[in-house]
Amino acid sequence: MEQVERKLAGEKVADKIVSYYEELTRALPKGKISKPCEFGVKLRIDMSGNGYITRYELYKGNYADVNMLEDAVDHHAEIFKEEFKDGVMDRIFYDKELIERLEEEHKIKLAIPHRKDRNHKMSKYRENLYRKRSAIEAKISEGKRMCGLDKSLY
Repeated sequence: MEQVERKLAGEKVADKIVSYYEELTRALPKGKISKPCEFGVKLRIDMSGNGYITRYELYKGNYADVNMLEDAVDHHAEIFKEEFKDGVMDRIFYDKELIERLEEEHKIKLAIPHRKDRNHKMSKYRENLYRKRSAIEAKISEGKRMCGLDKSLY
């Protein structure tokens, strides 16, 4: 009630409650015509090269994907130390300067395709590395179909 009254009074309401049952649920606007808005929290899942989940993080609100890149790489480097040699991420994580800094800092190779320019070529090594990402997509699909990761359940 308080939220509605504040909104009607012309006040901009930050941190809106969109569900009585799931107070942490937030509106996550999408850039897709078929799904203009989804509700829940954003989940980042980190996996090792052999498909094991090494870490996950929940983000409240519509946190920018590119801002998760540094956290993901730093946490992976902390866990795997010198065995961490390379990483693969979706194009949504592309930020040229950040990628170069993280590669230099951790002495790794990151295979992240250019966000907008699909003609931008990666090195042969990075291209081969990126092809391994298809196994990760299967794990994400499995998580959605069998474990309920497509919905916020709390």
